[in-house]
Amino acid sequence: MFKIEVLDQEKDLEFIALTEKELFKDESWDYTRLLSEFKNSFSQIWVLTKEKEKLGYLVFRIILDEAELLRIGIKKEHQNKGLGTYFLKEFLNHLKQQGVKKVHLELKIDNHPALKLYQKMGFQKVYVRPNYYRNSDALVMTKDL
Repeated sequence: MFKIEVLDQEKDLEFIALTEKELFKDESWDYTRLLSEFKNSFSQIWVLTKEKEKLGYLVFRIILDEAELLRIGIKKEHQNKGLGTYFLKEFLNHLKQQGVKKVHLELKIDNHPALKLYQKMGFQKVYVRPNYYRNSDALVMTKDL
C-alpha cells in the first residue's frame, strides 16, 4: 500500500529536484529552492512511497488557518493511475485535521491535467496572474475546507 512520509532528511531532496526537472523542465525548482522550503518552519514536504519506492512529492505551507500548495508531482511512469488524486485527498484531509480553513494554489493556465484534478477536488478559479511563468499566465485557485 501507499505511504506518505514527512521529509525529514535533506538527502531526499535530490529525488524531488530530479523529478521536478523531469516534470516541469524550465519551471522546475532546483535543489537550492527546495532546500530553502525544507528549512522554512512554515513548510512541509511530503513524499509518497510504495514499498520504499518514491513515487511523488508535495510541498506546502501552513500559516495560521490557511495553506498554500506550492508543488505536487508524481513521477511520469506513475501518472494517470489516480496517485495525484489520492495524494491530494490525503493532503486536504490533513489540513482539515490541522484546523486549516482555506487552501490556495497556482498553476500554469494551460496545465489542463492539473486544472482538471484541482477542479475535481473542489478548487475554484480566483484570478489570473499575467506573465507569472516564463511563457504563461498563472491561474490562482482556492478551496474552502
